Amino acid sequence: EAFIQCANRIKADLILVSCGWLDDGDEQLEYLLEYLNGKPCVVFGTASFDEIDSQFWAIHRLGIPQSEWSNFFTENVHVRSRDASQKLKRVTDKYGCQFINTYEIFEINSNDEAAEPVYNLTTDDGDPLLIDQTHLTIEGAKRFGKAIFEKDWLQSKR
Repeated sequence: EAFIQCANRIKADLILVSCGWLDDGDEQLEYLLEYLNGKPCVVFGTASFDEIDSQFWAIHRLGIPQSEWSNFFTENVHVRSRDASQKLKRVTDKYGCQFINTYEIFEINSNDEAAEPVYNLTTDDGDPLLIDQTHLTIEGAKRFGKAIFEKDWLQSKR
């Protein structure tokens, strides 16, 4: 509701929408996009994993080598968040808006196009990219900014 009352939305060239999407996020997004009536919009999904401190504790307690961390992180993706992103993508497609799958910044490139994504939540030095389930560290924010630039997520919508 606060957004709808904001006068700057009328002057904006591009509207960026990001929040911690819940189960009914697709319905809320559809309401918002209907209201925007074709205004250029980019919607960011939510990438969510189990608590990063719990994961690191488990990694060290179980003695999982760093070469296997990405498999462990991948097993701890929040299914509700992943499923919510898929619903959001269907809504953005319906309204002609761009959807940014924020899980992509954590994906490890694979040669197999059909393979399920594998995620890495650390820098090459093993420092975390997340503070908790969804919030980026400084290094995570740098990676996100780099992805926005390299993937041209915003420039192509101007």
